[in-house]
Amino acid sequence: MRIVAVSLGECWKDIGDFIVTSGAGLAIFPSGWSADRADLEPELSDGSLARRLMELAGRTSTALLAPYAEREDERTFASLLLVDGTGHGLCSYRKTHLSAGDQARRLARGNWMTIVPLLGRRIGLALDDDLLHPEMTRCLALEGATLLLGVAGFPRPVLRALALVRALENGVPCVLVSGEGMVAAGPDGQVWHDGAARSGLELPDPGEDSQDDFAARRRVELYRALMEPLPRS
Repeated sequence: MRIVAVSLGECWKDIGDFIVTSGAGLAIFPSGWSADRADLEPELSDGSLARRLMELAGRTSTALLAPYAEREDERTFASLLLVDGTGHGLCSYRKTHLSAGDQARRLARGNWMTIVPLLGRRIGLALDDDLLHPEMTRCLALEGATLLLGVAGFPRPVLRALALVRALENGVPCVLVSGEGMVAAGPDGQVWHDGAARSGLELPDPGEDSQDDFAARRRVELYRALMEPLPRS
């Protein structure tokens, strides 16, 4: 499975050629990637952007993961749209953990986590501040995710640290993309890839799953504080 990162300033007319030339099975777009789109207003999950991504995915036979502002009634979500290589939309994941800036913009919180089967993997999705909450990626791994994919606006050194820790602590690979490029780390504690935009990674075939080992060693009786509402006394 080859994964590539689309450049932040990539124009629509060049994206298809880049994806085909790269030979990727999955292309991931960074936040703010739509450099030549005049309309960046929130839109429906099956709106014009979704249709354009579906057409691109079907034409290139490549799955696409792209962040966008999703509108539903009067609410706006920061979301990730995942389209498979046949041009079919698989899911629209809504960010569950909001930053202070998100709250100031009055974004709504998503209320579910998402795992999607794609290209022989079970992919757990995360967006921006989701990655700062280790409970979320741990739950994705415990629910059977075999690959963690995230899009974030953090500097690449932060992205690298997050990818390493999330992969190591959960026993599954973690691939993160920002406007600065793509970082991937494995459950072996090694950085598999750290490259600028338009770079690619040939993801190794899944090996022996180690999530069961992590699950068996947990001490859930010690984690009750995670369920307590704040503030704690």
